[in-house]
Amino acid sequence: MKRGNVLLLISILTTCSFLLTACNMEEKISEKIAEGVMEKAAGDEVDIDIDGDDVSFKTEEGDVTVTNEDGSFVMEGEDGSSIQSGENVEWPTDQAAAYLPKCSAGTISYVMNSEESCIIMLDGVNQDDYDKYEQAIKDAGYTNSTVETTAEDMDLYSGASAENVTVTVYISPTEGVMQVTADASAKE
Repeated sequence: MKRGNVLLLISILTTCSFLLTACNMEEKISEKIAEGVMEKAAGDEVDIDIDGDDVSFKTEEGDVTVTNEDGSFVMEGEDGSSIQSGENVEWPTDQAAAYLPKCSAGTISYVMNSEESCIIMLDGVNQDDYDKYEQAIKDAGYTNSTVETTAEDMDLYSGASAENVTVTVYISPTEGVMQVTADASAKE
């Protein structure tokens, strides 16, 4: 089963587990029900441990921990990869995010970060914020194999470094949303 399907399934089961726990059902009953559903869907043995707002999934493919921290949903894999969304999400500085210049504009609403890739979504940004961040990317050396596109409601810049790490930023000014990505999968 592909990692994306497993993460989607874990997200669904996490929601179910939180709902079952919120309905004052015993944690062990919630765990057994979620394990049974997960095992049928994934075809693997799954061990689920619910501890308050934390849920841990252990499968043959690896371990994932899901937490609810200060209004933010956080999912972490044993390989260090993570997904965060919600309030109080901070700019990551490790793994693929280490290749990105920090953007202080807007509010971070979503981060997916692993060794090979990073996606950061920012809300409450404008065209000026995008222009400044695009320049910061260029100043950081992402000027090889560039792509620049301007459309009715979108601007995009993509460039690679000398190490072959690609950074892309795009904005939808009317939505006030900007996405920044780093792809280090072809890093030399």
